Amino acid sequence: MDRDLLFWIVVPIIALIVLAKLKRKRRDFFVPRVPSEEFDEVVIESPVPVLIHFYDPGHVGDQVMIAQIERLGRRASDDFGVGFIDIQESADLAERFAPIDPPCLKLFVDGKVRRTYEGIFDEVDVYHMVMDELARDS
Repeated sequence: MDRDLLFWIVVPIIALIVLAKLKRKRRDFFVPRVPSEEFDEVVIESPVPVLIHFYDPGHVGDQVMIAQIERLGRRASDDFGVGFIDIQESADLAERFAPIDPPCLKLFVDGKVRRTYEGIFDEVDVYHMVMDELARDS
């Protein structure tokens, strides 16, 4: 095979793979996946409120909400924390905080579930719902 042809095929494919990995890492920076073993430290002991999206990767509604929650992570970074928990990988947490009917968001304040939101929402709506809930403390 001609080296020039190989170059023009292989280099763009490698570039696409690298860009996809960088994009995925950038998303994870804003909204982390919280593993079971870190849950208490990251969520329960958090000094700020934390909104957790308990999701099922096979649920269509959760796939829609994942993009909304990732955008919410950027918007909410100064007001409250945001994270993801895969209920298939962390069945112990799904059982601990049941009922969870996907898509399910739970707002944790001072280590306790303060509010549960179920259904598909826009990131702006979720932001305002959480901020309204947090304003009740003021």
